[in-house]
This record gives sequence, C-alpha cells and structure tokens, in this order.
Amino acid sequence: MRSLIACLMAAVLMMPAYGAMAAPPSAASQAQDREVLEKLNARWLKSYKSHDATALEEILADDFVGVYGQRALSKAELVAAASNRKRNVTDISWENLQIHLAGDTAVVTAISSLKGSQDGRDISARNQYADVYVRRDGRWVAIAAHVIRLDR
Repeated sequence: MRSLIACLMAAVLMMPAYGAMAAPPSAASQAQDREVLEKLNARWLKSYKSHDATALEEILADDFVGVYGQRALSKAELVAAASNRKRNVTDISWENLQIHLAGDTAVVTAISSLKGSQDGRDISARNQYADVYVRRDGRWVAIAAHVIRLDR
C-alpha cells in the first residue's frame, strides 16, 4: 500500500502546479480540508448501503475512473452498480483512515468492510482503497479510486 501511495503522490507532484505562487495552506485550512474529505469518504461509503446515486453524482468527477480488481469503472458505471437495488449492503465500515494533502490534491486511504448480498450470493468483502480527490471550482471531487480486496 505504501508503494501505491508513493506512486499516487508522485503523480500528483508531477501535475502542473495550480497557483504555484500562492502561500502554503494554513493549518486551519488543512484541518477544514481534512474534515470535508472525511465527510466525503463517509458519504461515499454509506451511499453503497442506501443506494444514494445523488451522493455519488456529487462526489465523483465526470472524468472519474475507479480500478476495482481487474475492472476499471467510469463514474456512470460506478453509480449504476452502487444504486442497483439487487445489491443489498447491510453493513459498511472503515478503519485506518488517512488523508494525504498536497495543495489542491488529496489521497484518502483506508480499509473498508462491507457485508451484503446480490442475486442471492454473498458480496461481503474487506478492501483497502486509495481515492484521489482534486479541488475544482472550490470543492473537492474524486477523480480516481483504486481498490484491492484483502480477504481472498
């Protein structure tokens, strides 16, 4: 996981610098960003249980791409999968939440545990994930996610 975070942060640092001449963010500003990102993380995960397509539409950027195992999903594909009423998530939780800030980019990592079923089969899983957010037009949106299943 550390190598994944290092690769993601390296990619972030190679991106063009927006506002390179701006002063570094204050501790208060970073604390606010962390609070917002924690809430977005919680809303995203809870949307799987509540089938809340609206939440995902707001959290995910239009150019979002998520890598889930062997599949890459677009925003539309993830929203459709999460809002599928045949998918019944009965419990979802997360632990070891970490937020890595780099200006207007952030990487959120954690381990999630999901319990549920779809079409009569168990879809319960324990996953480690890294979500990449950027601040666009003054708000944080997720542009990428990488999820690795831990319990196989």
